[in-house]
Parts: sequence; C-alpha cells; structure tokens
Amino acid sequence: MIGSYGEVAFVTSSSTLRTFENLSRSYKARYSRHEVIGKKPVLEFIGPDTITIPLNIRLDITKCVNPTQEIQNLTSKMDLGTDEALVICNKYLGQFVIQNIDESDRFIDNRGVVRIANLTINLEEYADDRV
Repeated sequence: MIGSYGEVAFVTSSSTLRTFENLSRSYKARYSRHEVIGKKPVLEFIGPDTITIPLNIRLDITKCVNPTQEIQNLTSKMDLGTDEALVICNKYLGQFVIQNIDESDRFIDNRGVVRIANLTINLEEYADDRV
C-alpha cells in the first residue's frame, strides 16, 4: 500500500490500481495588509496557513476500480466536510478535507458505464487548533 486517505487506500498490484501521480504540497504564510497613505503597505505576519495537496488520480474499471462508486464516495466526503487522515509511505501527514474535485477525460462505453475518469482532488489541511 502506497498510502491512504481515510479508508480510501492507494494501492498498486497486478490486478488493482488506485493511486495518484505527482504528489506536491503547498506551504503558505498568512499576512494582514495595512494600507498607509502615501507609503507602501505594511505587512503583519499572522501565522502559517494550512497545507494544500493536489492529488491526480486515474480511475480505471479494468484495474478493479469502479470510477462511479469512487467519485460518489469522494464527493460524499467533500459534501459532508469529513476530515480524514492522510498517510503516504507510512508517514502520517495530518488530517485533511477535500476542498474540490475536478474531473476530466471521462470515458463512457456504449452501455453508459464510466470506464475511465481522471480526477484532481484538492486536499486542505484540517487544523483543529481551537481558540
């Protein structure tokens, strides 16, 4: 197993392929901008921002993955705002929520069955530091 997002396991085997490409993380800082008349604005450091991670996933029915069910499962998590543990290579990266899902290059056969779907799932760190 390559990793997981909650109960969604990222795996590769001779029969099953549910994985992602191009793992990247985006780190940002938060600043407040104070406008000053006749001068450049003054920035005030607020703190770190949440980490964002886009995952590019190809769902292919010939690799024992049902694209329609997978998309429904992921959109359900997104619609409910469910935060899940993200683990990659046995390393816990934190709790993340699905901010949005972009679907492209959908292939539907002559019976109306989705055979292939390419997704970009944008995850955002769920920081639960209550004030």
